[in-house]
Amino acid sequence: MSSPVETLRQSFGGDIVEPGAAEYESVSGSVLVSGSPAYVLRPESVGDVQVGVRFAGSVELPLSVRGGGHAFAGFGTNDGGVVIDLSKLADVEIVDKEQHAVRVGGRVATIYPPETYHRLAAIKHQYDPGNLFARNHNIRSK
Repeated sequence: MSSPVETLRQSFGGDIVEPGAAEYESVSGSVLVSGSPAYVLRPESVGDVQVGVRFAGSVELPLSVRGGGHAFAGFGTNDGGVVIDLSKLADVEIVDKEQHAVRVGGRVATIYPPETYHRLAAIKHQYDPGNLFARNHNIRSK
């Protein structure tokens, strides 16, 4: 019988980043918090997200979900657990046209037209001149 980690490696289609990997430092924390998760999972599909959630439950590790820059205060990471980083899921789905509701799985730069994104980047630069939020790759300061 396969261990949960072996099952994860066989069924997960995205990236599995563990401590010691070259990109671990850049994906382990959030803007304000340095995390040290055991696994950072970067799914490429909804099925991958499901596999990641099941994996975290099966090994009884804390689970944090990071997506689109909303968790810069530290909720998108943890210590010793699993982080599911949704940055590769960049789809926009219209949920309800009458309510103007959409489901977004991407970054601001992929959703807004270039002129709007550049305006947001300029505002970020004005209010964050020291680039405190540099690790929030959602909006890059000019």
